[in-house]
Amino acid sequence: MPVLWEDVLVPVRFLATMGQLVGTLAVGLDMRPYLLPALPRRHTEQQYHDAEEECMQVVVLSLVFLSLEVGSLMLGFSFFSSKANMLHCLFHGAGFFAVMVFSAASNHFGVLWYIFWFCAFPTLLVEAHSLLGLFWLRRAAY
Repeated sequence: MPVLWEDVLVPVRFLATMGQLVGTLAVGLDMRPYLLPALPRRHTEQQYHDAEEECMQVVVLSLVFLSLEVGSLMLGFSFFSSKANMLHCLFHGAGFFAVMVFSAASNHFGVLWYIFWFCAFPTLLVEAHSLLGLFWLRRAAY
């Protein structure tokens, strides 16, 4: 019996989302390697503090969005929507890969904003669309 794509969407979505979440958390726990490429060689303490604050903003924002999505998945709100699950798999898979490459290369922390806008934010919109259809429009996905 062949395995259908719909049968593996939820586990792949969970793994991709958790991969992006854990990778982002790892970046947040040790931000120094990502701050130094963003600063001039002779930087002031104020410049370092400003860069650290901006890096913390994008990490916290990403972690909040990803946590909301994992919570929604665990509660089963968008569990049965194959289209939403496929979009989550694609975006979170790309986000996981991007965070992995970002971490390995010790890039400028500004790259995290691109990862947020292109990989984390669209999935929040997909999740919001699913929740809107479920609660406000009373449209079930199953």
